[in-house]
Formats: sequence, structure tokens, C-alpha cells
Amino acid sequence: MNESTAPAPSGWYPDPSGQDQWRVWTGLQWSNVTRPFHSGRASAREVLASLDRVRSIARVRYLAPLGYFTGLNLLASILTNWPTGSNPFSKFWLLPLLGMVVFCLVMAWAITAQAVRSFQSHWTFWALLPIGNLLVLMGLLRRELLGNTAHSTMNDAVGMAMWMIVVTTTPFAGIITALIAFAQIQLTNAYLENVILR
Repeated sequence: MNESTAPAPSGWYPDPSGQDQWRVWTGLQWSNVTRPFHSGRASAREVLASLDRVRSIARVRYLAPLGYFTGLNLLASILTNWPTGSNPFSKFWLLPLLGMVVFCLVMAWAITAQAVRSFQSHWTFWALLPIGNLLVLMGLLRRELLGNTAHSTMNDAVGMAMWMIVVTTTPFAGIITALIAFAQIQLTNAYLENVILR
């Protein structure tokens, strides 16, 4: 497989370097995730779990942060501008806007919940907690990349709480949202490029 041709679906392929092993293709590039060709049954299950994790994180990369923040920003805008406010809008737009909010939030929640489950190998309360599951996932990614990062996870939680407080009171909430989403996208990119799953 060659990165210059049309991208193949993500999965395990023979290592392009010619080594006697499999390597994960993320759908965009070769990762550092490898397995020997001759694996036992237990290793095969582990390989499938690793591939599921890579696919889940690839889905989370853009869809989850943008879904959560688009949905929450739109909801904050609706709550501050309808039925009265500095920029009120007609009832005609209320249901379509609320539908878009629900779609964005449910999509982000489902994608993130699946990714947290792929790390923990089972469903937990934290995987199913809306918005909280994104914070948990960012903590799990940091732990895989950097080791113990409780301090960074606390910073994420404080940043998210501050964003929720200012989203309805400042015109800069969109910029703050974009910065938080960008940081989370960068973290998922770093995970996909560098982590070696065990």
C-alpha cells in the first residue's frame, strides 16, 4: 500500500518496510502499531481490540469535539436569544435549530462513548456520561501517550466548566470553543500517530 494512491480502509496490513509483521494503516497514514505475523489466538483478540480502538479514536478526532461544541454553542445561542434577547428569531426556526442541537450532541456522545468503551473493554458510567466522556477520553489518551496526567485532566475539566459559564455572556465564547476543540483534535492526532498499543 502506498500513501500516494487512494487511501485504503483502516486496518492491519503487511508492514510496507518488509519486516515480518503487520502494521496498522489509520486510513491516512501508517501508525507505529505493529504485531508479528505469527500470533496465537489470544493475540488475535488483542489485535482486534487494538484495531477497534484505533478506529474509534479516528472517528472521535473531529466529530466528537466539533459535535459537542457546535451543539452546545447553538443551544446557548438559542437560550440567550429566544424568545427575547439582543437577536431574537422567529418560532419557525426554533424546531430545526433544536433538532440540529440534538443531532450534534447525540452524535458526539455516541462516538465518544464507543471510544471510551474501546479503552476500558466494557461499558462504564463514565463512557455514557455526556460531555464527561470526552474529558475521560482525553485523560485516557494522555495517559497512553504521557503516563499519569491527572493534573491535565483536571485542567480539561476546569476549562470546560469555565467555557460553560462564559458561553452565554461573552462574544468570545466561539474563540474559546475553537481553542478547546483544536487542543482535543491535536491530542487525538498525536495518539493516532505515535501510540504503540500493547
